[in-house]
Amino acid sequence: MASSAADAPQPHEATSSADADVERVQALMTAAGIRVVVCDIDSTLWDGNAHLMQGTITRQSDLMIKDSRGRELVMFAETVRVLRVCQSVGFRLGVSSHCTKRNVGQRVMDTFGLTPFFEAKLVNIDYREPKTTHISRIMKEAKVKSHEVLFFDDIQQNVNGAVKKLGIHGCHVPEGISMDKLLEALRNAGKRRQQSDSFKSFFTKAPDPNAGEEAQQLKRRKVGGDKAAGASESPVVVDGEGDESDKGKGG
Repeated sequence: MASSAADAPQPHEATSSADADVERVQALMTAAGIRVVVCDIDSTLWDGNAHLMQGTITRQSDLMIKDSRGRELVMFAETVRVLRVCQSVGFRLGVSSHCTKRNVGQRVMDTFGLTPFFEAKLVNIDYREPKTTHISRIMKEAKVKSHEVLFFDDIQQNVNGAVKKLGIHGCHVPEGISMDKLLEALRNAGKRRQQSDSFKSFFTKAPDPNAGEEAQQLKRRKVGGDKAAGASESPVVVDGEGDESDKGKGG
């Protein structure tokens, strides 16, 4: 049976869903402390490798592009949704990619309409450099610390290497980026930050609110003890043995 117009998603429904996404991310972002989100592109934003595309690349649908030889590249269903909500809540977006053809990688981003989501100065597409170098450059450019960076990649080794060497937060996305993965990553970042704060506070002695009063009591006891000691050490005058001023005086 053909779908009626009433069955199609209405504009206000899409808006409500987007608002809900923003609210969920905002609820987690403060605890997570994330300011910059860095994404791989191949097999993270779309399914496949951009460098295989040749000739003219054209948009076939919202999720598909095709080159002049008929090769297709499909974007993951929630890529735009994730990037849009990240942009809406104020995350700065960067790219770390080992695509062997930078110009083709950039053209694919352009054709999918993804380029506007990312800051040009935070985009690193270079297979000759380690991803840790990319991310270090992004951190320096964005003026953020390691615990303020979240990195998505489809290769576990890339995630582990960046987390271990740089101390950033990472999320493995073997099936591409999604809202569930974004929320999971933010929750994990928040937990990791909380554990780090707890560890630091364990080795930081909290100020004792009674320390001031105890110090005053000790001071008073010391002063009292000194006075008592001074009294016990006062010279005792024995008959006929006064000080020099008493000598020669009559009885």
